Amino acid sequence: MNVIACKGLSKKRGQLKALHDLFFSIKENTITGLIGRNGAGKTTLLKILTGYWNETSGEVSVFKEKPFNNLLVSANVIYVDDQMGFFTRLTLKDILIEAERFYVNWDKKLAMRLFDYFSFYPNDFHTIYPKVKKVHLI
Repeated sequence: MNVIACKGLSKKRGQLKALHDLFFSIKENTITGLIGRNGAGKTTLLKILTGYWNETSGEVSVFKEKPFNNLLVSANVIYVDDQMGFFTRLTLKDILIEAERFYVNWDKKLAMRLFDYFSFYPNDFHTIYPKVKKVHLI
């Protein structure tokens, strides 16, 4: 089953074409990397897939749903941007605990495995970025 599907996806911001006629799909239970130079449209794509922004044209579906302003998508997708702010006294472990309370389908075991894999330290504060500056989880 495809978890994500894009057909002719385009996003225009003013005169800038951030995405143009993009076609792809991602099957469930796969890990997919998104690579490109600055300005290639990676963040734009992620914001559309997570429902923060609406596409200009084309079709996009996440869990067979249009993601923009969709509660099903919001409850099952996490987007963490380096511009997001958290209360500065929260440790990285505190953020994981709060995420579990907020997301109904949170997989604590997977979150902890990823936490260990990326060598995050539980008592570090979120303003300290160990090894990774920007993280996108879908």
